[in-house]
Amino acid sequence: MEGDPKGSPPRDLDAFAAECAIDWFSAPGPGGQHKNKSENACRVTHLPTGLKAQETRHRSRERNREAALGRLRARVEAALRPEVPRVPTRKPRGVRAREVDRKARHGATKRLRSRPDDGHEG
Repeated sequence: MEGDPKGSPPRDLDAFAAECAIDWFSAPGPGGQHKNKSENACRVTHLPTGLKAQETRHRSRERNREAALGRLRARVEAALRPEVPRVPTRKPRGVRAREVDRKARHGATKRLRSRPDDGHEG
């Protein structure tokens, strides 16, 4: 099954994997001899976009591969999703009135902190 005309990735995992380069490596971290000797960690690169995802959680190569492909497909879909332009809105009258009131109270508090005026000029 091919991808949608909009450029989204194919739904089928194997068809999506055909668009990707898969690298296997030895996962870092604790795990002893089994983890040090096996190359079960998977790094998947989507060749058309250059996006990458990796998975090291599972002991199985197949489970790591499927998890990495699933994560990468979500990233590719998010990257190819068109950005929806923001619709500018105005603040409601009540919100603006509360802001003005809060600013007036804050200004009054700040005026109380200043030195008292002694009434003389000069």
